[in-house]
Amino acid sequence: MAKVLITRPEHDDTTYYLSHWSKQAINFAESKGIKVFDLNRENANKKKFEGILEKQKPDFVIVNGHGSSDTLGGHKDQILVQSHKDERILKGTIVYAHTCSAAKTLGPLAVAEGTTSFLGYDEDFIFFYDPKKITTPLQDPTARCFLEPSTEAISSLLKGNTIGEAQKRAKELFVKSINKMISTEASEEDVSMIRYLFWDMRHLILCGDKDAKI
Repeated sequence: MAKVLITRPEHDDTTYYLSHWSKQAINFAESKGIKVFDLNRENANKKKFEGILEKQKPDFVIVNGHGSSDTLGGHKDQILVQSHKDERILKGTIVYAHTCSAAKTLGPLAVAEGTTSFLGYDEDFIFFYDPKKITTPLQDPTARCFLEPSTEAISSLLKGNTIGEAQKRAKELFVKSINKMISTEASEEDVSMIRYLFWDMRHLILCGDKDAKI
């Protein structure tokens, strides 16, 4: 049985949105009989993260939250993985870093240390949201333009596709969001959103084995 480890911190608006949008993927995985280790809120800490990696050996690791070129963050930005220090804990896994910048330095280093594949963003991952929808993230059409494509990378891999195909599918949905805005009378805010949708699409990169699947 395939195993998935997912972190879902919820200490600010960004992590709250990422957490709720990723919950759909958890429900799908469980419906397919995939074992999910869900580290939500305070449980998204380094001790529990490392413990599950060491004892359960998950096939797919999804990290939602804040990050940098050298780190993956958990709840309240506790560092879960630090480049040049403990990237070896990801050995043998497929990783999706739903964070800023982690694919720039940490991703290649992790692959060099045995991570099978590392999908993530090599610059900031940017999304817009409607503050009026903060309590109902899944009903926020503004956030949907960004988070539907970015979470498609998770869903696609869970459906049995390769990580390379998952990356391609996510990029296709970013293009779909862009085209939808272009086809309508775009406001000044929409024009700004188009720029950042293109940014996210361009900076979603894959290191390692593009044919890996769970």
